[in-house]
Amino acid sequence: MFEPSTNANGISYSVQRATAASTTVTCSSSSGTYRQIAAITIPTGSDSTAYVDGDRPSGTYCYRVGATNPVTSAAAFGYANPATIANPPTPVGPPTSVDARVTTNGGFGTTLDAGDVVKIAFSEALSAPAAGAIVRAQDADGTVADMTCGTNATCALNTASETLGGVVRDAQTVFTIGLTASPTIITSGTTATLRIGATVVDSAGITDVEGNPWNLDLSADIVLGSPD
Repeated sequence: MFEPSTNANGISYSVQRATAASTTVTCSSSSGTYRQIAAITIPTGSDSTAYVDGDRPSGTYCYRVGATNPVTSAAAFGYANPATIANPPTPVGPPTSVDARVTTNGGFGTTLDAGDVVKIAFSEALSAPAAGAIVRAQDADGTVADMTCGTNATCALNTASETLGGVVRDAQTVFTIGLTASPTIITSGTTATLRIGATVVDSAGITDVEGNPWNLDLSADIVLGSPD
């Protein structure tokens, strides 16, 4: 925002920018090489206007605004405080699972059923799974079945660090599925149960905090084994 002490209608003001050192505390004529980036005219009847210098790369910049006296040809500038644009955050890719296992076998020894607990560790923090989120798995005999949050399973994320497979995992990176009933059969194989050792083949509603879905193709572990 530029506000001259008084404004003469029709005067064009030069907006100039210089790239400055990162240690710059106060902008002055010696802060760098100034180049004009815009010429602005303050609207009639106003004493201020705004100019946005968008899409700048990271760095420190000094700005000055001034006008040339039409009689003396002398230029007078006002200087802003230095503006620093930080490095943008590193883009976060889709979450991947790095450890998947059945940690509690509460029902039949070879099948996924009520009482079993599945834990899956992810590469980054997840959003809390909503009711209806699904983990779909297929076992060796071709059975495909769904574990659905709020239907046949309780689902939760760790709120503090948790150790899984001997590795300490950060908060919100361990997804726990507690089966309250057998997974819903989608396709029946040789035996109409989902056997432990099933492989996750699809999911819905499992995302990181940016909304990126679980990337199964790049995941290091998608097999729900016991032991893993």
